[in-house]
Amino acid sequence: MKTKVGSIFLAIVIVSFLTGKSGGETVESIVALVNDEVITSSELEEALAPVKAKIEEKFKGEAREKEVKKARRVILENIVVNTLILEEAKRQKIGVSEEEAKEGMEKIRKGYGSKEEFTLALEKEGINEEGLKRKIRDELLRMKIVNKEVKEALEPGDLVKERFEEWIRSLEKRAYIEIRVDN
Repeated sequence: MKTKVGSIFLAIVIVSFLTGKSGGETVESIVALVNDEVITSSELEEALAPVKAKIEEKFKGEAREKEVKKARRVILENIVVNTLILEEAKRQKIGVSEEEAKEGMEKIRKGYGSKEEFTLALEKEGINEEGLKRKIRDELLRMKIVNKEVKEALEPGDLVKERFEEWIRSLEKRAYIEIRVDN
């Protein structure tokens, strides 16, 4: 496992070097490791962007910085949990068919008046159809594993939230998690 992480880290360093990112330019950094999965600063910032925009509208000065820092921590925790969930789904060989992914894409597409509106909305979010399909596939995978591990495992009187939190704690106990940013 450490060899995989080392290989991934080396690959990021080599790609950064070969693409000429040095000097005053921002180099991609690793903000967390979850088993052998790397979470990068750009992934974190992409997930943070919409929340950060809302915070910047509402807050000023130190309060803004404090809220952004808090949001960054919560979002990173969510990315870590989602990574654990996806890894568990893969470990259990739970999958999402191409048909399921297409159905999910079609449901979203129908929410827009036309194909052009849909395409413009994707562009505004900085994602293409393939990226959206990947996100849909991941979300469906998370839903399947959570349904299997949480909802189907409920005993009479159990609360879904408590069962979910218990399951996540069990995943965290089995995982190697390293956070590399200050919160």
